[in-house]
Amino acid sequence: MRALTLLATLAAPALALAGDEKPDPKGEAVSGRITFKGKPLAGGTVTFASKDGKTTVAAAIDAEGAYKAVVPAGDYAVAITTLVPKKKDDKDPPVKLPPIPAKYGDPKTTPLTATVKEGKNAFDFQLSD
Repeated sequence: MRALTLLATLAAPALALAGDEKPDPKGEAVSGRITFKGKPLAGGTVTFASKDGKTTVAAAIDAEGAYKAVVPAGDYAVAITTLVPKKKDDKDPPVKLPPIPAKYGDPKTTPLTATVKEGKNAFDFQLSD
């Protein structure tokens, strides 16, 4: 009987870990499109920065101006930049993106905001001069 108890005690943590392969990110699904002067912003980064400064979530903007992220529920300042990370392959030419006004790139100066609620959220942002 002690052997069975010992076996169960040793097996329980292993079973718990087996089902825990990839933890789900905590937060809500957020997606949308970014346009600048009516055209999709074909690259860059969108960043959700919480009002209290404790949470920052960044997502890449694709060639069609779309982005997807998982963001905890709450109120956010939304910063958008056209800075793109270096490509893995230096042979690829750099993407030329239009310069957008600096006010959009800083969570402290951006006029863009979003309130993320439980469930799916869609936020489209239209940038102008």
